[in-house]
Amino acid sequence: MTEFSLALLLKSIKLARWTYYYHLKQLDKPDKDQELKAEIQSIFI
Repeated sequence: MTEFSLALLLKSIKLARWTYYYHLKQLDKPDKDQELKAEIQSIFI
């Protein structure tokens, strides 16, 4: 069991519950801009 509930944490940072779950779901998806990011990093590093 966690010390604080998700609802309490989301309320304290003023983040909607659906926003939290939307971003959580995005973590499972591949990054569509990964190649572009690698190209940009190779230019500036």
